[in-house]
Amino acid sequence: MRSDRLAGWLAGRAAAEDPINESRYLLGAFDEPAEEVLRSGVRDRAFPDVLTFEFEEPFRLDFPPTERVRASVERMLHLLYGIGSCRSAELRRQGYETLDDLASHPQWGDRARALLAEWGPTWDVEAIFRTLGTWLPTTDPLLLDALGLVPRGRVLFFDLETLGLSNTPIFLIAIARLGEQTLLVRQFLATSLAGERSLLARFRRELEDTTALVSYNGKAFDWTLLRERFAYYSQDLPGVRIHADLLHHVRRRFGDALPDAHLGTVEERLLEVRRTDDLPSALVPQFYSRYLETGSPAPLRPILDHNRQDIRSLAQLLRALLSARPNAS
Repeated sequence: MRSDRLAGWLAGRAAAEDPINESRYLLGAFDEPAEEVLRSGVRDRAFPDVLTFEFEEPFRLDFPPTERVRASVERMLHLLYGIGSCRSAELRRQGYETLDDLASHPQWGDRARALLAEWGPTWDVEAIFRTLGTWLPTTDPLLLDALGLVPRGRVLFFDLETLGLSNTPIFLIAIARLGEQTLLVRQFLATSLAGERSLLARFRRELEDTTALVSYNGKAFDWTLLRERFAYYSQDLPGVRIHADLLHHVRRRFGDALPDAHLGTVEERLLEVRRTDDLPSALVPQFYSRYLETGSPAPLRPILDHNRQDIRSLAQLLRALLSARPNAS
């Protein structure tokens, strides 16, 4: 289906399915003239169909001390195949408290030395996560603590806005990176459906400086859709071995206390975030389609505001999950 026909079809479908009066969001969400929406974005000559919007704000996120995380990992004797909880307890009674201690064991020494060699003397963080991912459930809190082993600037929070739920174009990608005391948010907006290829290329550049991903339902939706869209353009999506999907951790840690795990519910109940005049997610495709049809940038501001809060909430949620640990300091 041609891009102009796709935009019109999506707008009509969204309007039919959701009778919400869109004028309240167009008229009440911002005071600036419509043309200022696009003027506030920066265009990179390497990606002419993509506008970048950048925001930096004070933000503090403290991971557990590296020494404590390393000590926790080193005490996990069950990271060796064949050692379960009972055998771990027996080995500790014999004085083997850590994997390093176990390296001298007559039976388990070879395996312990091989694992430690795989990690390397300076601890290869991807190798650590590969081992932890093999033996721990994806919701184990240690996997969030261990993100602190990754250099802060190489942790990438990401969130997508799309024209649908299954193999439909991506038109907006938000990312965030941690500074020492700040959060840097960038939003990459495709100014047309034809700009999706450039948008994906721009995101690919970010992945070159990324060791770990953080998302909300990203494993099931965002990353899967990215693979589909990269494949649509006969491109490979670079792999990132470490991916913390906070939806899974929310369900494990707070599932009994929440009516559902929607991000809006998590924001209200856990983060005390109250959105005012926020564009509902269901209307995002309709608003972008309206922009494509009319050429007016007015519908973009509510989308950008909604998306920016999504990525900010993602960083706040990681902070909340880390601080919610019983042994968190």
